[in-house]
Amino acid sequence: MGLAACVDPIAAPAMTQPPAKYIRETPGAANGKGTVDLDRCDEDARISCIMATRGRAFPALHAIACFQSQTYRNRELIVISASMECEVKALVAELQDPRIRFLEYPVADTVGDLRNAAIAQATGDLIAIWDDDDLSDPDRLRWQAAALQQARGDACFLAFVVLWWPGRLRLAHSACRRWENTMLARKAVMPAYPAVRRGGDTMLVETLKASSNLVTIEKLFGYCYIKHDSNLWGDDHFDRLFRDGSPEVPPGDYEQQLAILSERMPLLAYRNGLFAAAVSGTEP
Repeated sequence: MGLAACVDPIAAPAMTQPPAKYIRETPGAANGKGTVDLDRCDEDARISCIMATRGRAFPALHAIACFQSQTYRNRELIVISASMECEVKALVAELQDPRIRFLEYPVADTVGDLRNAAIAQATGDLIAIWDDDDLSDPDRLRWQAAALQQARGDACFLAFVVLWWPGRLRLAHSACRRWENTMLARKAVMPAYPAVRRGGDTMLVETLKASSNLVTIEKLFGYCYIKHDSNLWGDDHFDRLFRDGSPEVPPGDYEQQLAILSERMPLLAYRNGLFAAAVSGTEP
């Protein structure tokens, strides 16, 4: 059975979404449960998407394309890099999209430093983490904003992500958990990211959990977490994620599943970029 065998629609973005289950974690209280109407979402709150980047155009251009395709209209993207002259800066200038800003922050030592600097410049009431090497469904922000509104949350996370390891032709659903890299949170409640090389997402969410209502929605296909040669986490980390997740897509179904998922997220274009980068010696 492939990923697309799930009842959740992939290739039909106009189809009415079924309600999504959620869990709400409240400090000092039992967890709450309910469902979210994913088609009921107001856009009064502006969402500031925060993208820290090493500066290379690939794969950031695909993360930027995912931002541009979002159906939640009241949004901005802040792209930030420690590199003074980088390919992404030129890419943002070329796009001439008034919703996208590029910031230089050369004194940053960690991703957390970059994110904190970008959040300080954000104009939105809500902050979305937007990694430069992963992909998001066009409705990701709308789904999570709907969950914040209806479940009275301070931060929202997806319970599932698509796991993709292009170099080894591996594709699966993750285990059900709170995925920190999918966070959408109210800016007013967010603590600062710690200045650590990796693991800062988890540390921030643990701090947030002590004082805020966290909502996790059981929605498939909202986010694709991609393994490549320059992830902060290595092969062992991704091997564990695949081991804990759903059965992997069989080799005979792999290309078909990539094509189906690419109707909502640019996986095929991303793979082409990986091949081109490998040939040129500029892999991410």
